[in-house]
Amino acid sequence: KAISYLLAEVRDPGILLYRYLGYDPQFHALSPGMILHLKAFERLFSEPKLRMLDFTEGEGTHKKYFATGSKRCADTYFFRRSLRIIFIVSLHSALDMVTRIVVKTLDRAGIKAKVKKIIRSWA
Repeated sequence: KAISYLLAEVRDPGILLYRYLGYDPQFHALSPGMILHLKAFERLFSEPKLRMLDFTEGEGTHKKYFATGSKRCADTYFFRRSLRIIFIVSLHSALDMVTRIVVKTLDRAGIKAKVKKIIRSWA
């Protein structure tokens, strides 16, 4: 029975591009994601044409654990100035700030993992 998956693709010459990783939460204690990363590295190092695994942008424990380097990157958007756009962008920014505060508060209270588990069970 498959309990996890990792999708990586060769995009640019010599670069294996990390795309998606997922696993059955029931098997979390067995670290299936870690095992798949190790298998990806075995494949990477056994292929003479591949020289790098690109984890792509974003945060992640696995990226901090496995990375040997990093580059700063950003998505930049330009919008026409209007009251509607200013309102939408401001609302998005405010919701992002509230989300960060809630997550930090749950983490400090030691219940972030429990709340995450409950939310994921609803999905």
